[in-house]
Amino acid sequence: MKIICKYCQKEFGWENRQKKYCSKECRNLGKKNIPLKEYRRICPVCDKEFIANNARSIFCSESCKQKDWKSKNIREYSHICLYCNKEFISGVKKTKFCSLECSATHKNKKGIGIKHNCKNCNNEFSQTNKRHCFCSEKCKSEYGRRNLKKTIVYCSNCNKEIIRPENIIGKRKNFFCCKKCESEFREKEANDIRICKHCNKEFICKKGEKLIFCSKACQISGINKSPTRPHKVIIELLEKLLLSFEIEHPIKRFSIDIYLLDYLFSIEILGKYWHCDVRYYDYPINNKIQLKGIKRDKNKNEYLKNNNMPVLYLWENDIDDDIEICEKLIQEFIKKNGILNNYHSMNYEIKENELKLKQEILIPYFERNDYISPLTTGTRELHL
Repeated sequence: MKIICKYCQKEFGWENRQKKYCSKECRNLGKKNIPLKEYRRICPVCDKEFIANNARSIFCSESCKQKDWKSKNIREYSHICLYCNKEFISGVKKTKFCSLECSATHKNKKGIGIKHNCKNCNNEFSQTNKRHCFCSEKCKSEYGRRNLKKTIVYCSNCNKEIIRPENIIGKRKNFFCCKKCESEFREKEANDIRICKHCNKEFICKKGEKLIFCSKACQISGINKSPTRPHKVIIELLEKLLLSFEIEHPIKRFSIDIYLLDYLFSIEILGKYWHCDVRYYDYPINNKIQLKGIKRDKNKNEYLKNNNMPVLYLWENDIDDDIEICEKLIQEFIKKNGILNNYHSMNYEIKENELKLKQEILIPYFERNDYISPLTTGTRELHL
């Protein structure tokens, strides 16, 4: 296939039709617009001699080219400027302005400064724009609403009478007499007044939130006050014994499961899993949740002992299997003014209808001072 080089105009053969240059040199020179030859020409407009880079170049500059084109093709038309009323000549048939300045001023891009009477109040004012017909924004809005039908509505916040156009009644649900009323109303709509389920106090929260407690403390106490199955059994037993008590009684940073109000004694109900019953879970304990429970029970037990507050521990297994032990143990706890040989229901049994201490005494993990956690490294004690 024969192709003509785009730069040197030489003919060369190539299989690809998209090839434009015969060599890399022609391609580099062609892309850099380096002229191949210099042509001497005389401009037909200004009669100046110049060197042309292209064989087709006739004029020395673009201005000479435009002058030559205007002299041959463009007619001259006479016009009168719409803004300054001056007569001018142009090559365009439909031109209306003699200059860009007149065009911009006519289209209100510059101030006019002519005095006019306001359409609404008829006061004289100086225009800053050709289309200004009112002396102020107030007159402009009053003039626009002069023919609108108006009706009386009430402020959604303070219930004050206000006048509004009829055409917006169906488009809006709420109307306000001022910005203050609008902000107060929006705040009321966004918030909700609720009663705390724990302390029965009113608190404000957003409508989308699912809050039932006024604070973090009430949330913790309120959740803990929902009794479990063993708690319910002991509560029924205390009601049967006609004892006054309080559930989840707060003492400093701790919470007592059941607090006997007439005797100021504490009763703790300990679950088999959460408090790690020694009868079901062998040493060592590897469960992190149970280890946390042991640590928590130990801290509470030490605090109650240091403050001379007697506490009775009723375990879930004893509550389920033999509630009679728990009943007699509570009665014995009250009868002996909170002083017992052992405070855990797991160490008692009933023989000949009497409550007796077992020969083999079990010690819960939270009362063992030498307990070593398998999660610790070496032989360091876990300070529970």
